[in-house]
Amino acid sequence: MCGIAVIGASGSGKTRTIARLLTRHAPAPDGESPEVSFVSLSVLSPAPLKFVGMATPTALGYEIERDRPA
Repeated sequence: MCGIAVIGASGSGKTRTIARLLTRHAPAPDGESPEVSFVSLSVLSPAPLKFVGMATPTALGYEIERDRPA
C-alpha cells in the first residue's frame, strides 16, 4: 500500500487538484484495475497535530472507544 498527502494553505487548490487528478486518472470499471481508496480529513485551521491524529482513525472507519486527554 502506498499513499500521498496533499498539504497546503487554505485556498491553495488542494481539493481542486485532487478532483482533477481523480477525473483524469480514475480506475477503469473493468474489474481488473486495482482497488483505490481515499480518505479526506476536515480539521480546524490551524490544524494542530492532535486534531489531525484524532480525525484520522474516524476517517479510516475505526470506532474510537474512549476519549481521554493527551
